[in-house]
Amino acid sequence: MPIRDRIWGLVIKLARGKPGTFAKKAGIHNSVLENVRDGISLPIVENLIKICQYSGVSADYLLFGKEPTPVLEEFAPEAYVAMGPSGGDTEKLAEIVLGAYGFILETRIKISSERLQKWLTLLFEYWFTEKSKPDRIILKKYLDLTL
Repeated sequence: MPIRDRIWGLVIKLARGKPGTFAKKAGIHNSVLENVRDGISLPIVENLIKICQYSGVSADYLLFGKEPTPVLEEFAPEAYVAMGPSGGDTEKLAEIVLGAYGFILETRIKISSERLQKWLTLLFEYWFTEKSKPDRIILKKYLDLTL
């Protein structure tokens, strides 16, 4: 199921198909959801984060259609074990996944799922050790490391 369908499914489930109601509660503009519905565009990363926060779904589900699982546990088991199952900042992790997804969309890079997993693992490890969100330079540098 495409991202558009998952987003619109949340609008139907949480706001009875009324984009204005969903948008207001999520803190985004109504046109964001209308553009999704009409197939014009997908939300920017900041709005994807707000949709995840309001709807209670993981970024992993929204972006990739995977049922809720701990993102860090799946993509970076070493960091997950070091942090412990309840020690992670899931909001920051969601920002990293969404930021990486936004970077891929903006640069139009085609990436295999295996390479994506390696890249996200490196990004999670960067966040875990540096305690900061990777910028575009780090995103590109770490992507090049997965070649």
